[in-house]
Amino acid sequence: MTKPAALASPSGQPLAKGRRTQAERREETRRRLIEATLRCLARDGYAGTTIQRIVSEAGLSHGASGHHFPTKAALLQEAAEELVRDAYRRFGRALLGVGHAQDRLAALLGATWREVFDPEKIDAFLEILVASKRDPELLERLKPFARAGMEAFRRSADHFFAPKRDDIDVHSMMLLSQWLFRGMSMDQRFATSPREFEPFLELWIRLMSELVEARPGVTDPPPKPEWPGVP
Repeated sequence: MTKPAALASPSGQPLAKGRRTQAERREETRRRLIEATLRCLARDGYAGTTIQRIVSEAGLSHGASGHHFPTKAALLQEAAEELVRDAYRRFGRALLGVGHAQDRLAALLGATWREVFDPEKIDAFLEILVASKRDPELLERLKPFARAGMEAFRRSADHFFAPKRDDIDVHSMMLLSQWLFRGMSMDQRFATSPREFEPFLELWIRLMSELVEARPGVTDPPPKPEWPGVP
């Protein structure tokens, strides 16, 4: 039997078993910086989220951030993009989980509220949105990805659901759901019980069911999102 060839690095030298490539180390550092940024935003707010604090939270050297993100706005952009991607992944899991439910609209809205609108992630996202009001660089960096997220959400909504009336747009109704849930998630910190918002969720489901219905027989995934800078 022929012995398999040893893996080689970009320079042509064999890699030691278990040794990570430079690209893998860079990706690991990048991931740690983004995760640390999200934790700092949720805990300390935008004003308290400094590059120094992020690097310390990530357990990295002080020069690590500059090698991956030239400015704080660039790092916040990556953090915001990760939040949008994560929300879309959670939304996709919610869709796949309700494909055969008797009332798919109710099941989807319930799963979206429980799975997508994590209070800590929403806190971090809102801090970035508020910061973009006074940070032109951050605002311009966020715009393309925000538009791509809206388009991905629209295509998913149109794929699975249809209006019951000619004057109703499914995408608009799903966006209203998103904005409603975002506001509800912000107020969860004041709730005395996690179930305190259930009556409002049930009310919204009843209102939505008058205007939107699931497309019969559609259980396959929606079109793949087209994110900026991703081939």
